[in-house]
Amino acid sequence: METRINVKLEFNSLVIGLNEIEVLDKLLNKVGPLVDRLTRELENEEQRIKLYKLKGTYSDSKFRLAMLIRGVSLNEIYKLKALPISDNVTIVGPITFIEKTEEQHQKAQYYNDLLLSREQTLDDIKQALKRLEYVNPNDLKFSGVTVLEWLDMNYIAKKISAILKLG
Repeated sequence: METRINVKLEFNSLVIGLNEIEVLDKLLNKVGPLVDRLTRELENEEQRIKLYKLKGTYSDSKFRLAMLIRGVSLNEIYKLKALPISDNVTIVGPITFIEKTEEQHQKAQYYNDLLLSREQTLDDIKQALKRLEYVNPNDLKFSGVTVLEWLDMNYIAKKISAILKLG
């Protein structure tokens, strides 16, 4: 038995995918420059401040407790903040720098999530286009699409396909 293609459903998924791409592109254009600016600020600030790298993974509270035990004054401890950056490395620096680092990391992660979502949406569009390549008269009848409607849909689908190949 031959699988039927619901032409309207596939075409609607194309339109929805294109709308998603448009929204994602706007978000990427908004978040990307922000991440770049935060990264530049952190790189510039990193050259001017004293930053320590510790072996081991310490939360901020564990770091503060360890410093208290070692006799460091409370005034010095409260100026610093610890941030675990990998399994066995923690950076310690001024509170404002560490908070900016955390913010930059969150924005960069959001940007990466948007990029992944955009890639997935593009893949979905390409799959829908591929399925629409193999439409036959029985599929049109199954979907309730007239030949004239199909000609319009097919024209638009071919234009979308051409645009994707260029981009």
